[in-house]
Amino acid sequence: MPLKPNTKRKGLGLLNAVTVGASLMLAMPIACGDDDDDDGKGGRGGTAGRGGSGGKAGDASAGTGGSAGTGGSAGTGGSAGTGGSAGGDAGDGAAGTAGDSGRDGGDGGLSACPGPVNAADSKLCIYLRPADIDLNITDNALNGRGQLYIFVYSDAAGTTQIRPPIVIPPPVTDGGPQQELSIYQDFNDPIPIDGIPGALDNVYIRAYFIDNPAWYANRTALTYGMFVGGMLLGQGVQAPPELASVDVNAGQGRNHTINLTPLRKLTTRVSKFQPVTPYGNGQGQLVLGVFQSDDPRAAVAYGGARPGCINANNYPWAPSDAAAWPAGYEVNAFFFSNGAGTFYVGAQVDDYNLGASPSAGALVSVVLNDAGVERIPPSQRFTVTATQYSATVPMVLLTAVLPGQPPSDTYSCPTPDGGS
Repeated sequence: MPLKPNTKRKGLGLLNAVTVGASLMLAMPIACGDDDDDDGKGGRGGTAGRGGSGGKAGDASAGTGGSAGTGGSAGTGGSAGTGGSAGGDAGDGAAGTAGDSGRDGGDGGLSACPGPVNAADSKLCIYLRPADIDLNITDNALNGRGQLYIFVYSDAAGTTQIRPPIVIPPPVTDGGPQQELSIYQDFNDPIPIDGIPGALDNVYIRAYFIDNPAWYANRTALTYGMFVGGMLLGQGVQAPPELASVDVNAGQGRNHTINLTPLRKLTTRVSKFQPVTPYGNGQGQLVLGVFQSDDPRAAVAYGGARPGCINANNYPWAPSDAAAWPAGYEVNAFFFSNGAGTFYVGAQVDDYNLGASPSAGALVSVVLNDAGVERIPPSQRFTVTATQYSATVPMVLLTAVLPGQPPSDTYSCPTPDGGS
C-alpha cells in the first residue's frame, strides 16, 4: 500500500531507554534476560546426558516448572524444568516467551555436585546450554568467541551481589591480548560457585557470554553479539525482566543448568519520509524498538537500540527512491528470538527532547493500513530462522508526527550527527 503521512497519531509505545553512545546498545541495568534457566525440556538430564530428549532454549508454550526433580528418561532436567516437560525444540515457541516460571531446574543424569568447602555455605555447579546459532567466523562480533561473566545476587532485581563475578577466561592484566573461548566448545564442564551464604534459600544468577567487544565500552548495557542467561525474557527487555530464582541448600552442592539466548544483530537505516514536515526542527534522540506485532503500543519489546541524537531532515526519502538503498542513518540494534520468528521494527525521533516514549511532536514510523488503522509499515517486517544470528531491514521510515505539539522547540543535537 502507498505510504501515507499521518499527523493525528495518538501514541506509539516504543522503547524508553537510555543512550549509551556509539556502540548502539539499548541501555538497561546490568540485568537482562534469558528464556529462563533450566527449561526442563532437555535439562541435561535423563538418559541423554546433556540436553535430554530434545530442546535447546525453551518451549514457549509452557513456562511452568515441574516439582519432582527426577531427571528421568525423557531428560526433564529435574526439579523445576521451566520450559515444558517434553523437551520440545526451541523453534516451537514464539520469540522470547519460553519458560518464564522463574524457578530453577534439576540435575538428573549429571554427576553429583560436590558439597561446599565450608559446610555452613551452599554450592552450585553451573552447566551452560547455549542455543544453536549460525556463527559468522569472519565477524569478530558474531564469531562465537569471547568471555563468560557470571553474576550471583540475593535479590530478583539483581542489585545485591553476594560474591565477586566469575569471569572465564580471566581478564588480562599484563597488557597482552585477551584470551577468548568458544561458546560451543569450551564450556562443557560444570562451573562451580562456592561460598553462597547458608542462610539463603535461593539465589539469582545472570550469565553473559560476550561475543561482541563493543559490550566492554558499557558493561551495564546490552548489544548484539551476546548470549544472555539467568533472567526471564518472556516479558521482553523493556522494562528489564527479573532474574530467575535458583534453590540452594546449606551444606549441599547441586547442579543448575542455564540456557543462553543469543542477542542477534539487526542492521537498518532510518530515513524521514519526504512529505512529512516536523513540528520542530526534526532533531532529537532516536530510539528503535523490535516487536512481534505491527501495533507496538502494548507489545512486548524483543530488542532495540538508542544510538543518540539525529537530525531527521538530513536523511530524506521519497517514493521515487524506492529502488535505491536510502542514504539514511545506519543503526545496528539487537533482538532475540527463541527459534524462528517474525518481527517489526519501529522508530521515534524525540523532536522536543521530552524524554518520553511516545513523545508529543515526535517523528514516528506508522502508516495507515488497508483498514485505515495506524500500524508499523509492512516494509519494516522481517523474519528470521531459528539459527540466524543477524538480519537486515533496508530502511525504517519516519512517516508521521505525533500530536500535542509543544509550544517551542529549543532542542538541537549537541554535535552534528555523522551516522553510526
